[in-house]
Amino acid sequence: MKQTRRRFVGIDLGKRTYELKIINPNEKVTGWNGKTTIQERNKLYAKLQSNDRVAMDVCTLAFIMASEMEKKVHCEVRILNAGQLPIIYHSTKKNDKEDALKLARLMKTHENEELLIISLPSEKEIRRRKLLAEYRQLKQHRTKELNRLHAVFVSAGYTEIVKKILQLQPAVVEQ
Repeated sequence: MKQTRRRFVGIDLGKRTYELKIINPNEKVTGWNGKTTIQERNKLYAKLQSNDRVAMDVCTLAFIMASEMEKKVHCEVRILNAGQLPIIYHSTKKNDKEDALKLARLMKTHENEELLIISLPSEKEIRRRKLLAEYRQLKQHRTKELNRLHAVFVSAGYTEIVKKILQLQPAVVEQ
């Protein structure tokens, strides 16, 4: 069986698009970009190989894509925190193509132990994070509405109604 040599892949993700760079075994750099829709991601996975070593910057979509890549392509995927990688955040040349190439170079020149790898969260952890995010959002919304209500009372001249009174939980009505 012919042993194919390893490629090093860097993917810079945006909300709706991605930029990809591959360092091929012959050191030639190739790349492309695309959209992050499910159909376009599946086209991307079809172009990857099982012996590829892939790096992406940390974001919610990176967790989804890493999981999909591991299931569909069976390649090595690492999520890195670019905010803690000086080669990326100190760069004067800051664009998606450059960031993708830098991620590919990091995968080529460094072992996993040398990189700031973010581990993939489990399904349970993802659900927990979503629940906490929703809780924080609802709490912020409640505070905003209480502040607006307080402003309405003050503008109407009811200065004795303070925010603390508005924050009290309503009494439970028994039937």
